Amino acid sequence: TFASLAIPASATLATVAATTIAGPVSGQPSSAITPAGDLTIGDTSSFAGFNFDGSLTVGANTVTLQSMGFANLGVLTTVAGGTLSAANGVS
Repeated sequence: TFASLAIPASATLATVAATTIAGPVSGQPSSAITPAGDLTIGDTSSFAGFNFDGSLTVGANTVTLQSMGFANLGVLTTVAGGTLSAANGVS
């Protein structure tokens, strides 16, 4: 758990295994998230739990977005055989 994770412009958050990132997550439009395993990311106790403006590549993984309200997706989200879920929906 952490206070917040802000992914700066042109940066990529790349995981190497199944990962949980518990805390509010935000990102610039040119940032990216590319998991190499299942990923749970965001904060269920915050309306800004997942507020990401960049590219999210789910691939064949299971990605769970956590937020008290809608999980905000950015400029591009791709799923290729995997699963993207958000208990409170996405916008």
